[in-house]
Amino acid sequence: MDILCNNLHKHMNKLCLDIGSKHCGSPELDKAGQYIAEVFADEGYEVRKEEYPVRGWDYRSFSLYNVTQKCEVPAACACYFSNYVDIYDTPVWITNNEINKLEELDIKGRLCFVASWNLGGNVFGYNALAEKLDSLGVAAAIFLNRGGHTQLAPSSKIERSPFLKNMGAVAIAEQGAIFMANHKTDTYHLKIDANCYDTTAYNVIARIGRGAKKGVIGAHYDTAPLTQGAQDDTGGVAIMLEMARMMKNHLEDYMDEWTIDFAAFSAEEYIPHILPPGSGDYVERHKDEDIRWFLNVDDVAPHFAYHEVAISNIEKLPDIRYPYEVVKAPLSGDDKSFHSIGVPTIWINAVKLYRELHTAMDNLEHTDFDCMCKMTNEYNELLKQLL
Repeated sequence: MDILCNNLHKHMNKLCLDIGSKHCGSPELDKAGQYIAEVFADEGYEVRKEEYPVRGWDYRSFSLYNVTQKCEVPAACACYFSNYVDIYDTPVWITNNEINKLEELDIKGRLCFVASWNLGGNVFGYNALAEKLDSLGVAAAIFLNRGGHTQLAPSSKIERSPFLKNMGAVAIAEQGAIFMANHKTDTYHLKIDANCYDTTAYNVIARIGRGAKKGVIGAHYDTAPLTQGAQDDTGGVAIMLEMARMMKNHLEDYMDEWTIDFAAFSAEEYIPHILPPGSGDYVERHKDEDIRWFLNVDDVAPHFAYHEVAISNIEKLPDIRYPYEVVKAPLSGDDKSFHSIGVPTIWINAVKLYRELHTAMDNLEHTDFDCMCKMTNEYNELLKQLL
């Protein structure tokens, strides 16, 4: 257990502290992929990289400054795939009642504050709303944190459309939103130095075995921008790396019957169409193989959580013992890609009290390493049963 815990700390320190935020297009994403490949290779696995096209984001700096009050707006950050913007303006506030009549508003070339957070009655999610505002010539838009994110820090992917052509996008949490609500008529200076471009990313695959039956253990190594992504999903990567180390000798007994892929996916943190690009590329390449199951290691080990085992296509799985109550999989990440081709998915899901997801608070301080050790052993036990 000491070796396991020490190794988990080592992987997390490297990926969270030495490398940091790992979004698509960042040099840090490549550094993380190289580290993962080296760890797999050191354990004696056959390692390959599978490339695919993605939308990259080159982020350099962000400032939202209240010129009238002469202070920075707190609890605000750039959104994933925001374009470059440099604007002085008094924000146009867009309320819920105005969402469906945007064409009637004088918003072209303006800084807009989207004061609506409940879009359930409209045709828009935040991405679709951002794309609509972009098409109407809005210079930049500010979006409220909502939907399962902490209000203590802004989520850098509360809006994450990779299809914005010109508009800048900002996320703002409660402290910043209240500040701006109390200073609606002030002048603000928003500057986001960033740009989007087409590039490639890659999955890192560590393979063992030559059998016809295939099993896949997966975790995504990209993070939301501007975050360590300690739980989502650097911790999942660290657990998967330790599973590969701990299970190697056991797996060798099944090499004639099984082929096992440990798959580190990138590009899970945005979904341009239906599936995450990384795991979506994997299932497209390997869909004709006899994939029997997918173990999803994602969003792991926060403090103050209980666990469930989220499963899809359970009727295709053998009769095994699960460590927690079984629930229907939400199919919100890489499990969605495997489910789309009929592969059963298993995910030990942490149900959180505090939701640091996609914010700078998703860091080592908010990570329960004792829980990570326990989850590693639980996933190992599931893997043994599945074989």
